[in-house]
Amino acid sequence: MSSVTINEALNLVVPLSDDRGHVYCPPLSREAFEQCWKLFARTWSVLESDDLGITTGSAVAALALKECAESGAANDMEKYHAVMAEIRRNTTFIGATSEGFTPVPLATAEKKGWLQEDDRYDVENIIVFFTVASALLPKKRQGRILHFLTLLRDVEASSLTVTQYLDSLRNSTKDDATGETVTV
Repeated sequence: MSSVTINEALNLVVPLSDDRGHVYCPPLSREAFEQCWKLFARTWSVLESDDLGITTGSAVAALALKECAESGAANDMEKYHAVMAEIRRNTTFIGATSEGFTPVPLATAEKKGWLQEDDRYDVENIIVFFTVASALLPKKRQGRILHFLTLLRDVEASSLTVTQYLDSLRNSTKDDATGETVTV
């Protein structure tokens, strides 16, 4: 098994179905985590105590977060809405347009209807799973979780900034002629 190194610069990239784009998610800021750490801890506890593995947990993490907020303290729903807004604000949708790949906040892409409902649902759950795991787990366990997440949910981990990642997409999708002759 190859190792995955987790640090504050490690970002999650989720490809959308039909190669229509990517969603790029950095880890949640320490300040945002400190505002709702208990809600995250309860969510992870639910995912583990209900024996929801990486595949299942990453498919329902946003639902678990919302359920924990609904059954928690009076201000937990407010914290839930705030953290989901923060995730949507910090997460970038990178979609193919006639002008190339264009980055916009996930919240904007959702409002404009650029994500299919299935993609929106999958992305939200994967991102919440990544956010909670990267905020709570010890570094060694984070590495294992992220490694299996990349295998089971077809996502990638990247140390590139969103701008660098966008540049890498632009460079890897050019249809430049190579000058080579293909023999058939």
